[in-house]
Amino acid sequence: MLKGKPFSNEWIDSLKYRKIIVTGAQRSGTRFVGMLLNDALKDFKYMNKGIHSLYKHPTVFHAPAQSHLIQTLETEIQTLVIWVDRNSEDVIASEDKIYPHIYPGKPKVKHYKIAGKPIMSWHERCFENEEKPKYLEMFPKHEEKIKSFDRNVHMKKWVWENIQRDKMEVDFVEVKYESLKDLDEFVPKEKRKHWTLKQVRESGRNAYHN
Repeated sequence: MLKGKPFSNEWIDSLKYRKIIVTGAQRSGTRFVGMLLNDALKDFKYMNKGIHSLYKHPTVFHAPAQSHLIQTLETEIQTLVIWVDRNSEDVIASEDKIYPHIYPGKPKVKHYKIAGKPIMSWHERCFENEEKPKYLEMFPKHEEKIKSFDRNVHMKKWVWENIQRDKMEVDFVEVKYESLKDLDEFVPKEKRKHWTLKQVRESGRNAYHN
């Protein structure tokens, strides 16, 4: 049983797990939560690997790209899944800010090029080419519903709330984005709205930039 307000000392001290998996929709705050845990849990290692991996040391997995797998986790090892939930429209705004072709002040052309190579929008690269195909494969009985979604966060929230949550074998907790705003490490939106794309991507460990 987790005790106290999320990320309080009492809450951190109650994390008696060998594996902690931070997931949810990309751009919802998962990286920030993972970094907070990495800083607070000194005996843990921070990983971006496959979530079914087993290590000798306790591990925090940053795994939004593996959210479709969390209901398959088994209980052989003490595991906690942290699902980070953020307002969908804010997630979408963050997605649309992260790649140059839809960055404020830039022409809204389909592709920009870096080193002569075209880059796709976040929506094209991550959702259409990666996330939606994984969800269609994992949840074939819900193919029609999954195909109807036009945004990653809408798809992931629906599947979590209507399918995965009831099938979880391991412990899980939902962390609301709003609860992160009281933390010292959080950078308010008012301070971030004039950041350049480079600042958004490279703001670092001590600043929340989703």
